[in-house]
Amino acid sequence: MLAGYEIKKVPVTGNKLTRAIGFASQVNVGNVKICNNQWDLGLKQRLNAFPTNGVPDDEIDAMADAFNELTSRKRLVVSVAQD
Repeated sequence: MLAGYEIKKVPVTGNKLTRAIGFASQVNVGNVKICNNQWDLGLKQRLNAFPTNGVPDDEIDAMADAFNELTSRKRLVVSVAQD
């Protein structure tokens, strides 16, 4: 399904809690909307429990990393050939 897309692997370093601060702030002020479906219940419970030892946090970690990537000041520079 990703054929034709450029995929990059980015190593993630640092404490999960620290990396989640920006995302958590947006969740706490209501800027993150999550559908009210039955499958969302577990995710919402994990979001509310974060960071609790023993509660899975991989989804939260992925959402926080995606948020950080999308809101970073890095800009993609694309070279366009001039004819």
